[in-house]
Amino acid sequence: MYKIISLFLTVSLSLFIASCGADSKAEKVEKATVYVTMPENTAITVVLVDSIDTDIQLSGDEFRARLSQPIVVDGYTLFADGAEVKGILDKVVQSGHLKTPAELNFSLTAMQDGSGRWVNVGTNMILE
Repeated sequence: MYKIISLFLTVSLSLFIASCGADSKAEKVEKATVYVTMPENTAITVVLVDSIDTDIQLSGDEFRARLSQPIVVDGYTLFADGAEVKGILDKVVQSGHLKTPAELNFSLTAMQDGSGRWVNVGTNMILE
């Protein structure tokens, strides 16, 4: 069963996206590099691929997820719906049953762009 997790993240993402140029005999098109910063508080919604269980996982464990909606900045789709995402568990606290509730903090570490390249990202959870 997939769990849907909505994250409101302060995202600091410096991303370069190289556009594909076409080579021909008459002309050579150089690749352009574009740097993009996602605005703070960008909502990122993911569906877990790997299950996460506070009784099994430890801080530092990695997990996989997929975007459940695209990330669009200024009309440009940075990451498409269904793009693969990697994350790391920052804090895992097992439930003490009635004494201590389970706690899970994590951050996203990389997202796969449309060309299959992994782009490193930095995220912070906003606890409400």
